[in-house]
Amino acid sequence: MASSRARRYSAAMSKSFFPRPAWPSEAYSDLRSFIRNTETHKWVFAGLALAIPAFFVMLFLLGSKEVPYVPPEVTYIRMDMPRGFDDSKIRAFHDARAKDFAARTAKAKADQERARKNIVEIDKAMKKWGL
Repeated sequence: MASSRARRYSAAMSKSFFPRPAWPSEAYSDLRSFIRNTETHKWVFAGLALAIPAFFVMLFLLGSKEVPYVPPEVTYIRMDMPRGFDDSKIRAFHDARAKDFAARTAKAKADQERARKNIVEIDKAMKKWGL
C-alpha cells in the first residue's frame, strides 16, 4: 500500500513544476561531482553562496551583543570667551568655575542648616510654652 502511494507521489512530482525530493545519497553524489569539476567560476559562486549568509549571520551575532551606554563627554563653554582660548584654558576656566559653584553650594547648604537650627529652636520654645 505504501509503495502505491510512493509511486503516485513520484508520478505527481515528475509532472509538477518543482523537482522531485532528493535523497541524501543523491545530494552526496552531486557534491562529489561538483568537487571533481575544475571550472573556477563554479568555485567562485559556491564561495559567494557560503560567504554571504555567513556574513549576515556574523552581523546578527555581533549585533545581539549588549553594549553598555556610555554618555558622551560634553564640555560647555561660554560664548563670550576670547577667540584665542585653547582646550586647556577652557578646561581651567571651567574647573575654576566648578570650584566657585561648589563653594556657593556649600555656603547655601550651611545657610539652610543654620535656618533649620533656628526653626528647631523656635519649635522647642513653642512646645515649652505649650503651643
